Amino acid sequence: MKAAIIGAGMIAQAHAEALRSNAIELEAVITSRKESARAFAERWNIPFHSDDLSLIHQLSIDSVHVCTPPLLHASSIRELLQHKKHVLCEKPLSTDVEEARELAMLANTSQQTTALGLNVRYAPTIDRMRSILHSEEFGDVVLIHGSYLQQFGLLPTQYSWRFNETFAGKTRATTEIGTHWLDLVQYLTGMRITRVSALFNTPSPIRYELGSLLHKEPPSHHAKRVQVTSEDVALVHFQLENHSFGSLVLSQVSAGRVNHLNVEISGEHQSLWWNSENYTQFNWGDREQGIHRELFPFGNNGFNDSVRHLVRDFYQTIETGGNRRPEKLPDFDAGLRLAILCEAIYQSAQQEGAWINVEESDLSNGTQS
Repeated sequence: MKAAIIGAGMIAQAHAEALRSNAIELEAVITSRKESARAFAERWNIPFHSDDLSLIHQLSIDSVHVCTPPLLHASSIRELLQHKKHVLCEKPLSTDVEEARELAMLANTSQQTTALGLNVRYAPTIDRMRSILHSEEFGDVVLIHGSYLQQFGLLPTQYSWRFNETFAGKTRATTEIGTHWLDLVQYLTGMRITRVSALFNTPSPIRYELGSLLHKEPPSHHAKRVQVTSEDVALVHFQLENHSFGSLVLSQVSAGRVNHLNVEISGEHQSLWWNSENYTQFNWGDREQGIHRELFPFGNNGFNDSVRHLVRDFYQTIETGGNRRPEKLPDFDAGLRLAILCEAIYQSAQQEGAWINVEESDLSNGTQS
């Protein structure tokens, strides 16, 4: 099995490591800049590098990992599926609902295996948490709340494509980190989010770029004025299929929080809670027996291992011709659902928190390999 990666950023590095860990040959890297492709190829000892996607079709490549900004996902995926390549795409699938729907339909009609990089599902605690949630002892879900906090956007910060609506779409915290949390909650509970109410805030919409950094105030008269339209902070209330409610706080301006995802789910008889800073443990409790802590101390070292396990499932699915696809492996339909959900959140925020129904009646309704 031979693979290629499109992109050379941080997430592409994680995919390269995951491929090596799973004994998959990494044959080529493609980026929009030749120097980035060359540097990536040298670091990972990759035979071929280019800024031209057509190189992939000239080589004996079986699968391609799409690790680019969201704007570039659709064109790459269309071409790759047309040339019968298996595709693992980083989230979000697309920031545009109609484009996400098109890609999900293409995946459902293709014989190729496709998957989406929602790697939080592969944290070591998740399977056990899910089994507790679906037990009679836990009871029906009555409340969900949590947060995803980062310091990524604290000023001064690196100016990247994430602050550019053309490349990243009209939302940022919601799409970049909120999608992980929203997908995790729906995966854990087995229920869809049906309604949302949201508020956005961007504390410093006007910023100043100098030397590839964004500043709150102009550090010199040479600084370039930049308008940031996407949100640093989002507050999201939601309702699930069983009519229970939930609440989510998203922030990319929380000092000291490098990557803090927290979720707590309350049932009729028990509750459980987990956060990514205590990655290999979670707690659950009830009124009679108090709090129980479960530990998963071996074999998982955080983000990179979650990507490695997702990549493992992707290639095992390819090897079985799609006949043994694990439920945990995210498909493009999950990407479509998240695109629809993020659009509803955005529309609510534009209407000062009005409740918006999440319309999923026209999902692609397919079965992906």
